Amino acid sequence: MDFYKKKELTGNEIENKNNLEASLGNQALILAEQGAFDESMTALKAQEQICRELGNKDRLQLCLCNQAVILNKHGDPDRAMVILKEQERICTETGNLNGLQRCFLYQADFVYSRHDLDKSMTLFKECERICREIGNTDVLVTCLGNQAAILRDHGDFGGALPLYEEQERIFREIGDFENIAGSIENQALILIVNCDFDGALNLFRDEEHILREIGKNDAMEKCLRLQAEVQKLKESMKK
Repeated sequence: MDFYKKKELTGNEIENKNNLEASLGNQALILAEQGAFDESMTALKAQEQICRELGNKDRLQLCLCNQAVILNKHGDPDRAMVILKEQERICTETGNLNGLQRCFLYQADFVYSRHDLDKSMTLFKECERICREIGNTDVLVTCLGNQAAILRDHGDFGGALPLYEEQERIFREIGDFENIAGSIENQALILIVNCDFDGALNLFRDEEHILREIGKNDAMEKCLRLQAEVQKLKESMKK
């Protein structure tokens, strides 16, 4: 009887620690949103300790990822990358592809902030590969958009455009109209650089139609302003 009582107690302790770990994680996210950096990290470190005690690697990798994001946001990218590397190791060992693709996404962002274009694109490509493998369109559209933005900012408009086009197609499939409009606008801006003013205007009109339907008036005003500027450019080129 004493044996079963002890086993029951151990089970209750584990359940209590699981509940505490989840509560600490939730508190940390709320504190981070409120800008309470130190308090958020304290909660995440306490969560991390419990995850390690319980051997819960799935929750541990998520906790580490949240720490890295906060550290990078508050100006400590070096510590953030060290933590992401541990997350990567854990996810690789456990076969956690969902955690791994997010880990590569954040690593790519952090590396790009250090102006390492080649390494950043390699990490984005690895993230993209995993997203396609597991069918995670939510992260895939972010990954495609980030790659496109990097290529565009470095003058590779031919490389950026098809990525934005695929991003738009996925957004249409999932019915994310606001982001459809944003993706279309990015394509139009590339066409302007390529002096394809008619193509850009067609895209801006498509964007305008979507923005009117979803009631995004501020974005629509910007879209109309861009249309007017493109029209002026088109007319000036005829002179």
